[in-house]
Amino acid sequence: MAEHAAELQTVSTEFERRSRAILVADVAGYSRLMERAETETHKRYRAIRVGLIDPVIIAQRGELIKNTGDGFVAVFESPSDALRCAVILQREIQVIERETPLAHRIGFRMGINWGPVIFDLDDVYGHGVNVAARLQVAAPSGGIVVSHALLHLAERPNGFDFEDLGELHLKNMSKTVHALSLILPGVDRSAPQGSYDREAGRAKVPTIAVLPFTNLSEHGESYFSEGLVEDIIASLANIRELLVVSRGSSLMLLDSDAGNKKVGEKLGVRYYLIGSVRRSRSEMRLTVELVDGADESVMWAEKYDASLDQIFSIQDDIVVNVVGEIASHIRQAEVQRALRKPPQNLNAYEHLLRGLDLFQKMDFESFLRAREHLRTACEYDESYATAYAYLAFWHIFNIAEGWSSDLETDANEIFRLSTCAIDRDANNVLGLAVQGHGKSMFLRDYDSALDLFDRALT
Repeated sequence: MAEHAAELQTVSTEFERRSRAILVADVAGYSRLMERAETETHKRYRAIRVGLIDPVIIAQRGELIKNTGDGFVAVFESPSDALRCAVILQREIQVIERETPLAHRIGFRMGINWGPVIFDLDDVYGHGVNVAARLQVAAPSGGIVVSHALLHLAERPNGFDFEDLGELHLKNMSKTVHALSLILPGVDRSAPQGSYDREAGRAKVPTIAVLPFTNLSEHGESYFSEGLVEDIIASLANIRELLVVSRGSSLMLLDSDAGNKKVGEKLGVRYYLIGSVRRSRSEMRLTVELVDGADESVMWAEKYDASLDQIFSIQDDIVVNVVGEIASHIRQAEVQRALRKPPQNLNAYEHLLRGLDLFQKMDFESFLRAREHLRTACEYDESYATAYAYLAFWHIFNIAEGWSSDLETDANEIFRLSTCAIDRDANNVLGLAVQGHGKSMFLRDYDSALDLFDRALT
């Protein structure tokens, strides 16, 4: 027994631990494909593996660690090589399978992470591998999800953009992982895992992006047009039967040479909303167009000449018309639920927009000025829940950036202000989320924090 114990101790220490890029892939709906046509599916899968996957991994200086029956695990010394390999594979697999009926098509989901890896007994182990495997599960068929840790080190492939998925809660992991999804042509990123298992004829969720509106104001008041877009996105995003691309992803197209062409393909959406804003004193002119990305045709267009105090009714009108054009199956009650409560005072809204614009500039001087505008918004309209929520968020950010000179005061303000937001609007998502963050960060009251996060998500 002592000899066996000594042998086990020797074996357990004979491994290496090095940082690597880990690529994990599997076939979406593999069990379903094998059940429908076992022999034919295996032949096509084997042809893809032998004729494409193995050679491309080698060509991109990777090492194939193992085949998993319905996928593979590979490691790379270079994050850029791993990302390039995944892009090439997904592009070529899409070409190979394009003539195959959709129900029988082989599509890989891929996840890539960068981190320490344990090499032992011709296999790889460790948290870095587990994260890559979980990211792969989050990817749609034909898609690639990467960790921010990898993308931070990798050279981004030319002609491709990423959608920021934020902090993902991965299965059986205590810490969230910041992840991004590569926007690939022809990949339905709105489809959940196992999307091809949906019942035949079931309607797809409509997808839309709201692009940054062109600011035509003489004084360059970009914060006004940006705030207007933010409110429209927020209202559309509250409609459960509609998938709305985040503002961050839409901003990626600002410097694109292609302008508005092929926006749907770049963002993975069917529809997009464009517009322009001209503001002068108490008046504004707003133009909007809803475009069908399939053929670039304008489905609906409108021009509004109105006073500033009509801005909220105009936002509601835009949301109602957009939904009416692209999603007739959405209930009118659902649309009304999604329309946000406007402030009672237009000056409060003005200061909120100015504060958020300064908030996003990410320098300390602008950050301090942002607080003053948010405070003023609260003073102008004491019933404006959104202003209190953003002011609470300001204090969280102040602590997170290491700028706070009085942690106790900032912490107290987080709870006071988020409570003010929730008292004024029990469904204010930001207020609930900020208070949940405060409960977990400062009080270690994780149960209460999870309850608040659940309410925000609901």
